[in-house]
Amino acid sequence: MSYRIIPPSSDEATYLYRRVWPGLALQILLVTAVSATAVMVSELLNLRLDGNINQILAVGLALMPLTLWLAIAVFPEYRALRPRENL
Repeated sequence: MSYRIIPPSSDEATYLYRRVWPGLALQILLVTAVSATAVMVSELLNLRLDGNINQILAVGLALMPLTLWLAIAVFPEYRALRPRENL
């Protein structure tokens, strides 16, 4: 009984590491879309918000890139076959 070792085709190739570019592109797209939407809504509607609401929105916008990075890049990395270290 002999066994043949057949390499996987390109369609079946498994990636040991998580692919970086799709997540990075999604993260950039979401940050740009949310920021542009916030600016356009505030300019078009000529919104003048109360100081507390304005501070809450500012903190939310400031934390958005970190939150998206954790959700799109860091947490899915642990589901890869060989997660990167020191990410």
